[in-house]
Amino acid sequence: MNYVNELIWALPFLMYAETHYRFKYLPSYLRKPEPELIADAPHRIDPGSDIPLLILAKDADKFPAKIVALQVRFLQNGVVTRDVHLIEKHILLKDTFWWKIFTLERGQLRGWLELDVIMTLETRSGTKTYRADNHRTSSH
Repeated sequence: MNYVNELIWALPFLMYAETHYRFKYLPSYLRKPEPELIADAPHRIDPGSDIPLLILAKDADKFPAKIVALQVRFLQNGVVTRDVHLIEKHILLKDTFWWKIFTLERGQLRGWLELDVIMTLETRSGTKTYRADNHRTSSH
């Protein structure tokens, strides 16, 4: 029974796309030498509630990296209403799974909000900036 509870808890993390897998002898457009990086938030929350934001890094044990900047822009009707920087120190990624849930305060913002999550990742091959994730084929 304990294994079932652990599997149910881990299921959302296992459903994210894998960018390091490739078929033998075939090139992969998705494959890159950096950890998979994903930002995710619920589509709906109760009015006035703070917004949980999940940042997930996978396979950093194989591809160590640092998150050097993490920024969230709140948009209403396509206009940036607030800009929040979530980290002050770099976050070293070196584990198979790393995740953290940040709580974003809505403040006076009401109604439909869009989040633009901007992550700057430093790897062996340089520094890159991503929006929402670092998957090549996603809409971000």
